[in-house]
Amino acid sequence: MKRWLGIFCVTVFGLWASSASAATLKPLASSGDWTSEPIFATAPPNDGRVFVVERGNAASHQASIRIVEDGVIQTEPFLTVPNVDLTGERGLLSMAFAPDYATSGLFYVFWVAREDDSLDSSTSAGDIRIVEFRRSESNPDLADPSSARLVFKTPHSATNHNGGWMAFGPDGNLYFTIGDNAAGSNAQDLTKIFGKVLRIDPAGAGPLDYSIPSDNPYAESPGGALPEVFTSGLRNPFRASFAPDGDLVIGDVGQNTTEEIDVGDLAGKNMGWPTCEGFCDTPDPLLTDPFFEYAQQDPPDSLCAVLGGYVVRDPDLTGLTGRYLYGDLCNAGLRTLNLAVAGGDPVDPGITLSDGAYSLRSFGEDSRGCTYVVTSQNVYRVAAGASSPVACPHSGPPPDPPVQ
Repeated sequence: MKRWLGIFCVTVFGLWASSASAATLKPLASSGDWTSEPIFATAPPNDGRVFVVERGNAASHQASIRIVEDGVIQTEPFLTVPNVDLTGERGLLSMAFAPDYATSGLFYVFWVAREDDSLDSSTSAGDIRIVEFRRSESNPDLADPSSARLVFKTPHSATNHNGGWMAFGPDGNLYFTIGDNAAGSNAQDLTKIFGKVLRIDPAGAGPLDYSIPSDNPYAESPGGALPEVFTSGLRNPFRASFAPDGDLVIGDVGQNTTEEIDVGDLAGKNMGWPTCEGFCDTPDPLLTDPFFEYAQQDPPDSLCAVLGGYVVRDPDLTGLTGRYLYGDLCNAGLRTLNLAVAGGDPVDPGITLSDGAYSLRSFGEDSRGCTYVVTSQNVYRVAAGASSPVACPHSGPPPDPPVQ
């Protein structure tokens, strides 16, 4: 992308067009119903339930995954995950359902471990794990803890920059993010797992507990590059998603000045960190500029860490449908972009969190096309108005909206 686009983005970010919608946030539960802070929300394919990942309890070192069905939170957790390290930004951070979950019952959990256990007797505090589980054969609202299989792990000494997003892509492969381990040079080193988006097939094969898609950019490991690497040059890609057209959309948290959103077919792309924070001042053909950037701001207009979201698919959300909804850790106002136009056409949707200006944690979507906002106190459905129900009103996935 050309440098003028970066200048345009920074300029318009301070001049948001106001387009207050009638959208409102409907809480899925009372804040006291959660056992620890919610941090991620997702759903199995073709399934009306919403699964909420809780980060974990520092006293018990356990974290839970909860089910919300028909707008009601279920009392018993779907899964309780033990041995969770809650130091700094660590915790149980996300989950992903296999595309064939309806038949296989397989899902995957991303968490930071605290110590040795039966899954791994050589664990160090901070190790990042991806673990496969299977749902219970007798109760679809329960997982089978005994089915746990360690798919992937890596040491991660820093208590921050864990990354933590995970999802199956349109190609059926598992994508996940790991931050730079608080050392920017790691992001540029293709022999290291840090500061990357990774892509694997979690089915065990050969010497690993997963296999490498043959079309991964470094599948043949040229020059010693890790074959899992899909995108490099990232600082802390805490949240990402796939747009309806299949593009990968990453919210990469900046350091001192700039937050960025990366969009596109990012296979083999180097997003530039730490050489560039946001757009590069001097264009480099080996680096890929972000789609959009914005400057960090001090209070009262606090902006400090981008939280990547989702393209809104809900056809009831007039004015929001087809736009990318995201936010910032230090600001109560949500934000939208049009991913189909240069500069992103940033528009303020007129949605502000009411449970604390510093509580936004994540976003989510279900299989029926509804969008969710996750805060440290609760999870909310983005609804068309005050009279809308808590539960997603659609009976099946809506047609993919145009990206706008």
